[in-house]
Amino acid sequence: MSTTLPRSKTTFAASLLGILAATVMACGESVQAVEANDPASPPVWIDGGRPPTVAQGTATNGSGPCGYWPNNCVGPTPPTPPKPPRTPPCQPNPVDSPSMVVVEGADDNPHCDVTRPCGTIAHAIERAHAVGLDRVFVAKGTYRESIVLRAGITIDAGWGVQRTVDWQCRTASTDVANLVSGDPVAVLAKDLGGTSTISGLAIRVSSVSPGANVIGILALGSSTSLVLKDVTVAAANAPDGAAGLKGQAGTGGADDCPPSTGAAGVNEGAAGAVAPDVLFGSEGIVAGVATTGTEGAAGAAGPAGTKGACVACLSSCSGSGTCTTATLRQCGDVGKSGCGGSGGRGGEPGMTGGSSVALYAWDARVQLEGGALSAGHGGNGGRGGDGGDGGQGGVGATGHARPTNECYTSCSDDGTGCTATNLAVGVGGSGSTGGSGGSGGSGGCGAGGASFAIVRGGAALVSYDPSKTLLGHGNAGVSPLGVPGVAGDVGP
Repeated sequence: MSTTLPRSKTTFAASLLGILAATVMACGESVQAVEANDPASPPVWIDGGRPPTVAQGTATNGSGPCGYWPNNCVGPTPPTPPKPPRTPPCQPNPVDSPSMVVVEGADDNPHCDVTRPCGTIAHAIERAHAVGLDRVFVAKGTYRESIVLRAGITIDAGWGVQRTVDWQCRTASTDVANLVSGDPVAVLAKDLGGTSTISGLAIRVSSVSPGANVIGILALGSSTSLVLKDVTVAAANAPDGAAGLKGQAGTGGADDCPPSTGAAGVNEGAAGAVAPDVLFGSEGIVAGVATTGTEGAAGAAGPAGTKGACVACLSSCSGSGTCTTATLRQCGDVGKSGCGGSGGRGGEPGMTGGSSVALYAWDARVQLEGGALSAGHGGNGGRGGDGGDGGQGGVGATGHARPTNECYTSCSDDGTGCTATNLAVGVGGSGSTGGSGGSGGSGGCGAGGASFAIVRGGAALVSYDPSKTLLGHGNAGVSPLGVPGVAGDVGP
């Protein structure tokens, strides 16, 4: 192991290398000439292999210990060992390349460089687009957002950061940049008019909204070209569709309708149609929609009410001994017929379950280089709501009394003359009750959602090597009484 010279003597000795190299051959064959500052040609030291120190230098004339002086003809001063070479940085990298930089926890700002990084990928993409840069570097970490891609911009993700000026290349085990989205679509590439590239990003997308689709990457339009390098996409299980609400109850019948049979509404409303299978189109996934149940039949109005009571009211009472009377007969009106109750409203339809898709491409071109795409289970379709209860039949109003005021009905002589007696009042007839309405029909059931690692439609072209890009999918959603979903690695 060589010993390093003290700084002062090393510096001085280094200045003598040229002189030593020129004179060494004149001093004897035991010293090998070495070109100064040539680390590729190590010197052969005169003492058998160790680099000499001030105390160990030996002259070729056998004069014993000597210093590093030309006239003592010692071997050349050992060159200062070079520093270990720095590990070549990944190219391109944030320090050496004009770019936008994203670091977890930073605040978004107009600069987005290595000393003033942005905190969101979406902001960095827009800044790069605005100033004409073509690369966004993303440090390892977790970014809770959704992004919209731009043509000509590469997202280079998963860099390890020791300091803002020392970005290290990513490794598969530790340096992961996670894009975590709670929106229905995590990454949107629509009508780009060029190519966008994503490298090394791990995308996770989920949703809790009933019936919502869960799509990792949505690539739409014939002008869209997308390259995915070592990108992993995990679409979570799609939410189930919500159940339909019960229909509103029918309203009660009024108290005055033309007489009828008073029969209840015997016909329940028809059930709504079940939702068709999900549709895949140029704008994404379109869920099938079930229909509402129909309204139940109304009840019939009640029959005619009863007749009112009749009263013979005295219009005069006179005389003595034998009374002279006059009467006016009045009868109460017939009771009214109650109206039938209305039918219950139809139940609301169930919602189609959401679909889980890692990559959805329509008319777009997508190139996969490694990575993995996985979809969760499709959501189950929601049950249709029950039909509403029928309304109760109305109770018919009582007929009007006649006479409307009390009247005397008898005339007799009490010894002082004829006097009217026996007050009475008219009574109207009783009304009848209408029939109750029928219940509404139940709503149709939603369809089951789909599960695909890749959906490609229209003129889409998705290229990948099955031995390098892993695909996986979950189960299709089911429906209580409707259409089940579909599932597969690639569909539809």
